[in-house]
Amino acid sequence: MSSAVDYIDLWIVAGQSNTDGRIELSKQRPSWLPYSNIVPNVKCFNSSNNRFELWKYSDSSVVLNNNEDKWAYDSTAIFKYANLVNKEQYVIKHSLGGSSIGLNPPAGNGQWNSNYHLVTRSLLRELEDKYHSAMKVLNQKNKTIVLRGVLWHQGESDSNSKENENAYYHNLSSVIKKIREFTHCSNLPFIFATIPKQSKQSKQSKQFSMIINMAHFKLSKKKYSYIVDLHDGTTFDGIHFDGTTAERLGNDMLKIMASIRS
Repeated sequence: MSSAVDYIDLWIVAGQSNTDGRIELSKQRPSWLPYSNIVPNVKCFNSSNNRFELWKYSDSSVVLNNNEDKWAYDSTAIFKYANLVNKEQYVIKHSLGGSSIGLNPPAGNGQWNSNYHLVTRSLLRELEDKYHSAMKVLNQKNKTIVLRGVLWHQGESDSNSKENENAYYHNLSSVIKKIREFTHCSNLPFIFATIPKQSKQSKQSKQFSMIINMAHFKLSKKKYSYIVDLHDGTTFDGIHFDGTTAERLGNDMLKIMASIRS
């Protein structure tokens, strides 16, 4: 491994709403987040101005449709990883609520399917384009870039279609393969989680699918694939993680991230 001054740690984060973030800071903050709302030692790629910026949340919930005041599991995992390795981390994140992988019928306003030409909006191609743009920026730093892995949560929207449920193992396998192809990293770690079964009110999650979770477990048996089982995780509305589950997922992903660091 190169010395600390010679390399950059980079992570990819992707998925649907539980990756996008649905927990309002004004109602429930991550236990570790400073009141500056800056995630210390973590920079995210901003494609609108083509640069990496400090990861900062807003706790103003008065602006309609303001997702900047909503947080997800990924900031917990990457912030704590930065502390663990005592090194600034870089993140490329791309997420969209309600998005499916399957196409029969597609869910939401975009799909993660690896067949770019078949989708209404190709989220995976957008991620690929964002990755290449970010790499151009990082390459200007004249340091070795170490792509550490992918943090992913998705699958709920595919539960709305029997065809998408049954195709989920194949479809997510193709997504993973595509990401490893465009990053030129055949052994890129892929860290993901199952869909929780219950809401906070002990009712079954509105988009729980045993078929999709079985696909997740099957995928976890492949090389360089790592799963967090959220069997006892809870949601605040039947779909979206509550703060406790989001932090727990971040902490469990952190354990995997630390264990596979070379």
